[in-house]
This record gives sequence, C-alpha cells and structure tokens, in this order.
Amino acid sequence: MYQFVLMVVFCGLCLGQVETTQISSYETDEELMAQAAWLDERAGFSSSGDQVNLKRSEGSDVETDNLRCGFESEEDALRHLAISQQVEWELDFEHFQQDQPYLKQTKPNYIYVVWHNIRFVSGHAMLGHLSNSQIANQISVVNQAIGPFNFRLVLTQINRYTTTTVWDVGPHSAAINQFRKNHYVSNGNNLTMLNIYSLDLHGYAGWGHYPWLDEMGDDRRYDGILVDYQTLPGGADPHYNQGKTLTHEWGHWLGLKHPFDAGGRCVDSDGISDTYIQSRPTSGCPFRPTDSCPDFFGYDNSHNYMDYSDDPCLTQFTSGQVSMMYFWWNWRLAN
Repeated sequence: MYQFVLMVVFCGLCLGQVETTQISSYETDEELMAQAAWLDERAGFSSSGDQVNLKRSEGSDVETDNLRCGFESEEDALRHLAISQQVEWELDFEHFQQDQPYLKQTKPNYIYVVWHNIRFVSGHAMLGHLSNSQIANQISVVNQAIGPFNFRLVLTQINRYTTTTVWDVGPHSAAINQFRKNHYVSNGNNLTMLNIYSLDLHGYAGWGHYPWLDEMGDDRRYDGILVDYQTLPGGADPHYNQGKTLTHEWGHWLGLKHPFDAGGRCVDSDGISDTYIQSRPTSGCPFRPTDSCPDFFGYDNSHNYMDYSDDPCLTQFTSGQVSMMYFWWNWRLAN
C-alpha cells in the first residue's frame, strides 16, 4: 500500500502531476473503508472532502430536469450497428434468459475498478478532489445494489490528476475522449476492468459506455463510466447525492437501457419483459406513482435504477434486467 507521484504533460489537457494510490487487497467493504480512512490520514485528506470541493463550479449547476445521464437515447448507441447484429443479440439473449445460467451462480463476479479523479485548479481552489473515503463509500453504495445478484466492485487503484484548463464536457467531448485514451487501464485479457472517471461534468450527472459500442468500431479505451464528482454520497448535487448515479451508469456498462428511450412513444424500448412501458423519464421523487402510458399495464419505473428519479427513489433492478446484466457480463468475459 503506497502512494507515488509521476510527472506527465499533455498539451491541450494541461495535466500536471498524477498521484497514484494503490489499494491493498481486502475482503469486505468495511475493510476497504478502514483502509481508505488510514490512507486519508497519511495523505492529510479530510475523509469527507474539503467544503470548497463540494461546491459546484460556476455555470454547472444541475437544476434542469432529466440530466442524470449523457445517453439521452439508445439510438445514440445503436445508430451504426447493423440490424442483423441487433437481431442476433436479441435472439441470443432470449435463449440465455430461458436457460438462466446465472441462477446457478454462487461465487461473486468480481469487477476490478480503477478510479480516475480529475481535479480542476483555479487559484487556491481545487474543484473535484475526492478523498479515498469518499470513493470507498461510493463503491460500497453500488455493491449494496448489485451484491444480491452476485456482482461486486473491487477498488484496486485511485489515480488523481490536476488540470488548470476547463474542458469541454459531454458524451462526445474531444478532451475527455483524449484523456480516456491516454489513461485507460486494461487487464489485458477482456473488457471486465472498470475504469471510472470523476470530474465536474457541468450539467451531466454521468454517462456509461455500452458494451456493444466496441462492435461499432469504437476505441476500447473509451470503455468505462464518467460521473460528476458531486453525485457521490454526501455530494452537493440537489437531486443525485446518494451515489446512485454510478449504479445507474453501471447498468449501462452491462447493457441496460433506459425504459423510456423511444422518443416519447409508448413502446418497449429496453428489451426487458418485466419493466413497464414508459414514454418519458421520471423527474423528482413522485409521492404517487406516475403513468406516462395509461393504455399499458403498470406504472412508470420510478423506483428502478435505470429511470431518472432522484436518488432516494431508486431501489431496484428487475429480474429481467439481471438476466441482461449476466448476458453482457459473459460477453465482456469473452471479449
């Protein structure tokens, strides 16, 4: 367990020094939290983060509706994919779901995580800095949601970067894509290493990389998840501050779509049989169930992690979504 500093310079991104913290092996999230607290003490970090780092930088306040995720439509992710390939995957998934091999799974599926913390320095202020404890707490929140399905995130390394340049942000940001290509960490065998990038996303809560984008000729180094640093537990985002944005984006990383991505139409948009038909994302945390498609059975999926409800509302994945996760997890293992 150690920390070292490596000097790098990338013109355009204007990165200064990279600080890498290695995480020793651990058995439980409680052990991770204890280790993170010890690392924070050694590094002189406040375990809850400095108050200045909890303030959203100018021009990036998330007050508008439905900006939880950068993928506004599944068409964004499927636009170049051949129809024949989509149909093949749908048939494969039907057979996979009928066999339900994941029900026989007894050992956890470990997903090893490298966390990239990108911090913006302006004068004496550093925006986006996260302590080891904050990151460990976020990992624990995701594990509470996915643990019942025998998935588990395991934090292995935290890389911290500083920049004095304000990057353009968004799912197609040239600066962010260049950074991901430069710093992506692979396990060398398949697409099961999860790279998570936290920074100020200026209005997006986060976005995740669908597994099938690699079939579209996308660079594998783009694989991973980006989250706004203020969506972590205790963050300053007014709607998403319990760490469930990362759970939502993790769903995308394992192939889950939004249940409402059909351009306002009441049709099955996520290919999951046990999520209800929904035409628009949920906003806030409704006291009473909402029903955007009253001609179809069931209310909107406001408690589902793949909807856009505020964090306190999000509590569940469906069994059909779990099947989809395992389908794409097996695909990642094979690729």
